[in-house]
Amino acid sequence: MVYEVNMYSSVVEQAWQRCGGKCECKDQSHAHTYIRCNRKLVYENKDKSRIDGWKVIYLTGAAADTAENIRIYCQSCFKQD
Repeated sequence: MVYEVNMYSSVVEQAWQRCGGKCECKDQSHAHTYIRCNRKLVYENKDKSRIDGWKVIYLTGAAADTAENIRIYCQSCFKQD
């Protein structure tokens, strides 16, 4: 289960830099068995329902607002969770 994030832009920026503008989902049920989705994303399309749109999610529900605890998911992977 993933949890959508609304947090400080500096934390989101750190996570965006880490992901290199690509989806970080590794969920096997999304057909990326043991590899990352890596769909190319556009920074300006955060929270937009577009093929290059993306969401920020928590790895766990009640956790710290840190870049280490969040992942960048494309809209497709986000909707599958």
